[in-house]
Amino acid sequence: MPSCTAFANTGLDTPDPTICAEYGGEVMAFFSCLGLNWSSYEITGSCGYQTRMVRILPKPNVADKGPIFLMHGATVDGFIFAAGGMEDPNVLPLLLQLHLAGYDIYLGFSRGGFLNKKHTALNPDSSDYWKFTAENVGKEDITAAISEIVDIRHTESRACIKT
Repeated sequence: MPSCTAFANTGLDTPDPTICAEYGGEVMAFFSCLGLNWSSYEITGSCGYQTRMVRILPKPNVADKGPIFLMHGATVDGFIFAAGGMEDPNVLPLLLQLHLAGYDIYLGFSRGGFLNKKHTALNPDSSDYWKFTAENVGKEDITAAISEIVDIRHTESRACIKT
């Protein structure tokens, strides 16, 4: 976790380790501890794999710079973008830097991860569930996530149009 000095002059709540400890290190609870507004979406791709996407809403009173989708690599999950302070405890994690800059952040989580062991027909305990490649993730899961982001943003922009 970044040090308290990393949060100086950011407008974010400085995490109190004694309060945040009760969350047991759960990153989404850490988002709440920081005062971030977030929501979670379950997305079903074209082949039936169900994945999770977490949205960190833009900081209020900061110009919305639009959506940004962050997808992790093969050996980590979307929470990697909330990691920070490993090399320099005075540097905020990428996720928080983007939030403060006014981006609408979407974190993708790949199939088979701890949040994403669901399928419309396959059991994650079966070998058939695990017969997918990084190319499948890119073509199916990321495409479904981007479509969901477009739908979310389009619905929100339509709600703001006055007739």
